[in-house]
Amino acid sequence: MLEIFFIVCLEIALLAAAFLYVYNSLKKGVLNDSASIRHAKQEELLNISSINQGPPSQELVKAIDHASGCG
Repeated sequence: MLEIFFIVCLEIALLAAAFLYVYNSLKKGVLNDSASIRHAKQEELLNISSINQGPPSQELVKAIDHASGCG
């Protein structure tokens, strides 16, 4: 009976990981990107922000750093 419990826990963990991977891919997230790709996305967001409204806000910079794992 204990084996079944652990197999079910394993299946739940695998399904959760697959769901997160698919969800992140659909949202164009940074979970499976290399460091260079994350950095390029961060630079692109900063450039877009500076073109649209002047210097980027501190909230945007913090959100980008947090999402890319830099800070």
